[in-house]
Amino acid sequence: MSEEETRAAVKDNKLLSAYLDVTVHSEFPALYSVWSVIGCASAALGRHAWFDFGISNIYPNMYVVLSGTPGSRKSEAQKPPVALLREAAKGLRFAPHDTGDRPQGLIEAILQPVDCAEEQTGVEMNELLFDTPIDLLGYPPLKADKHFMFLYNDDIGTNFGTGIVALARFLSKMWDGLEYTGRLKRSQFKVNGGLMAILGATTPDDMHRFMPAESIGQGFPSRIIFVNAKRKGKVAWPKDVKKESGFLREAYEWMFTDCLGAFSLSDEARELVGSLYLTGATAISDTRFVYYKERRHTQLLKLMCICAALEKTMAINATHVRTAHSLLLITETTMPDALGEFGLSPLSKAKHGLLVFIEATDGWIPRKALRQLTCRDIASEAMFSEVLLEFMATGKVIKDNLPDIGEVYRASNKSEKRKDRAAIRAMLKKGNNENVSSLLDL
Repeated sequence: MSEEETRAAVKDNKLLSAYLDVTVHSEFPALYSVWSVIGCASAALGRHAWFDFGISNIYPNMYVVLSGTPGSRKSEAQKPPVALLREAAKGLRFAPHDTGDRPQGLIEAILQPVDCAEEQTGVEMNELLFDTPIDLLGYPPLKADKHFMFLYNDDIGTNFGTGIVALARFLSKMWDGLEYTGRLKRSQFKVNGGLMAILGATTPDDMHRFMPAESIGQGFPSRIIFVNAKRKGKVAWPKDVKKESGFLREAYEWMFTDCLGAFSLSDEARELVGSLYLTGATAISDTRFVYYKERRHTQLLKLMCICAALEKTMAINATHVRTAHSLLLITETTMPDALGEFGLSPLSKAKHGLLVFIEATDGWIPRKALRQLTCRDIASEAMFSEVLLEFMATGKVIKDNLPDIGEVYRASNKSEKRKDRAAIRAMLKKGNNENVSSLLDL
């Protein structure tokens, strides 16, 4: 996703546009910057602001996971908004970083007084005074946020662990804001009015390690906005983003202390939301996101609340809805890349690995070299040809034909600096093709 497309999607939101102007002299992608701001905003809003959906309230909490290759500046994009949130939202409950891939650690943390929730997680449930007045339980500014918690981790795998089926059920309940009961050690517990927001980061390769394939059918991944982007380039002297983003701190403070009650919706916005729901507008076709498509409408409602709150208003208009929808559309185009091999069939895994290799290689790659990479996983030559045709049809890869070399391929999203083809042929004739990525430096 290009920087220009991200800017175009949020151009009508003054705060997001202003923040992207600040981050222009940094290396983290605009899409990471935008979703980091949104993830922190959802934490600032907590459970004390909501959208009245008739049969229930929809809270603006979101689960946002930035997923990209190492060095794509995921963690760097999260740091300024999180630092500003900590300054603005004094008393916000942050989850512990490592909970042993089980829900117990998060349950203990979400039930503790706010002033010790981040450091201590070993309190016995029978020591917790569930009926104690809220002013004796630390410093939540509002009773509604008594059991609200923000999980921020730039390596979200340390929270999710390996095989998170039980944890996924708990997190699903906390996304919906539903009651959760159970036993912990020898004590009964009940999380009443619980709610969580998540901002994390990982790599596509790690995704299938900590998230089992069966979780696809459980609905937990459909509650997550997976954000994938490429590093936008090198910046020798980046600016201090946090220092120049005081306006973002002010917005978070307003959300945390003054944004109270139900969001309102203009008639034009209501009509637009209804139209988007009935048409099923989405840019995602990957079968791994079947359940996400069913829950996409709720994601839109949450996001439009945040877009309004970022401009310090609880009156949602059509512009807020359009911004939310546009941002989801551009994010959805790369969601499959964020998941990597997670949930793929063996053939799909081979295709994904081939595409990752092509995108990571700076230059033209001979077809023969690509075939050697996939001969074990894609045995049929005809199937290999179909895969390349699919890549070209979807605009991911482009093809050329060089004399004495034959077919060569490269990623279509790379900026091309043409080299003399005779030089390319000379390198190949010398047999310097063991490291294909060094064949061309486009």
